[in-house]
Amino acid sequence: MSGTEFDRPPAKSIETLDLHLLYLQRQVAKLVDAMPHMATKADIDNLARRLEGYATQDEVRSIRLDLEEVRQQIERGTVQSTVERWGNIAQRLAAIIAFGTGAVYFLHGLMEKLK
Repeated sequence: MSGTEFDRPPAKSIETLDLHLLYLQRQVAKLVDAMPHMATKADIDNLARRLEGYATQDEVRSIRLDLEEVRQQIERGTVQSTVERWGNIAQRLAAIIAFGTGAVYFLHGLMEKLK
């Protein structure tokens, strides 16, 4: 393996080989000890299915930015809430009905006086 981190001169003694073998045995033992704690493909697939409905951090960040933009528009008055629009419509209708009712009573009173 030329040009990798494994380029080493060949061992010149049995002690050097023994040292390398001991190192490899310890690393393999660590891997064997860790294997029961590692997730299987089925575990990962199960976790992926459970997390399907959750939003990613990028999606949450995008929603936050959208909400912030809408909030700023509302504060500037460029966007009215639905409740506010309905309230304004109801207020105008009430004023029109009150004016119409007053006009009818006024005209009815005039008609009664003219009789």
